[in-house]
Amino acid sequence: TGCEQLETIEIPEGVREIGEGAFLWCKALSKVTLPNSLETIEASAFSRCGIGSLYLSENVTTIGANAFLMCPSLFQVYIPDTVTKIEENTFYECKRLSRILLSKNITEIGKNAFYGCTALVNISLPEGVETIGEGAFQGCTAMADITIPAGVTAIGPKAFYKCSKLSEATLGENLNSIGSQAFASCGSLNSIIIKSKNLEQIQDCGIVPANVRKVSVRCDSVEVLNETVLSWWDMAKVSLEGAGSVRMEAPFRLGNLVKIERAAGDYYVDGTGALYLQGENGASLAYIPEGLGEYTVPGYISAPDGGQGWAVVSVEKDALAAADGLYSLLFENPSGILSLPDYACGNCPSLVSVNGEN
Repeated sequence: TGCEQLETIEIPEGVREIGEGAFLWCKALSKVTLPNSLETIEASAFSRCGIGSLYLSENVTTIGANAFLMCPSLFQVYIPDTVTKIEENTFYECKRLSRILLSKNITEIGKNAFYGCTALVNISLPEGVETIGEGAFQGCTAMADITIPAGVTAIGPKAFYKCSKLSEATLGENLNSIGSQAFASCGSLNSIIIKSKNLEQIQDCGIVPANVRKVSVRCDSVEVLNETVLSWWDMAKVSLEGAGSVRMEAPFRLGNLVKIERAAGDYYVDGTGALYLQGENGASLAYIPEGLGEYTVPGYISAPDGGQGWAVVSVEKDALAAADGLYSLLFENPSGILSLPDYACGNCPSLVSVNGEN
């Protein structure tokens, strides 16, 4: 600890552990050769050193908290698949860190693990990650996008706080909790891809609806969208991708050039982006997106889970109002349509043909 003149060191084979604070405050230490026998790097072992790059052998299983905290010259890191957790503050304020290859077996990113890594533009999180801790990527001001893997169930408070260049976030299938201020002060965040089955626990996560311009919902995995998530749509262009049933727990708006509001309820998305409201007496066409020249309303919708489906029996008011470019509408079973309210097929200037008739 504190050997300020130490510049290089080669740790011999046979050494299995580097103890806590072993090279703490060795500011001039720029080159370290680690043995293949190394298994454990204890807490703060290389904190505040001058190391530029770090390659760990496949025998390393444990990297302690603060291990490389505030290493100002560290720019690249390779972490082997034998490591399963990034402890808290591991790379805290490593301001030059721009390239990192994580173990594919990482399950947890600890508190403040990459806090203040201002050169980190992107990072690929392994599919096995389950938890992203508080402040894990706080202040990573160069980060451009982030994909939350399917295994992640929780994002901690302030996890991406002040990631000022973060423009797109993909929320994985099993994510159900986003902590307070997780995306606060992310002023560039304008695109959100939602795969999460049910984001049921969202505190004041910091996403500003007025900043969101694009939302993509993967309906083959999403099951429930609550009021907070639906509020992100207010100013955004929303695309509904894939087929599946989705419960909307609050009123919501859809459309690009024209916005229409739909009520809360259980809906089915058919794979083209068209939306059907499910009811006790059947399904009702509720929305057709822009960009479809021709569209056929099916007579029956099969349930995605193989259960009882729904006969299509009506069309909601203004269902076609946002369908810019639609010129032909066909009903597979016209006689099954029991309700066609005023303006159900109106307010679509491009529509010229219904069931082949002009």
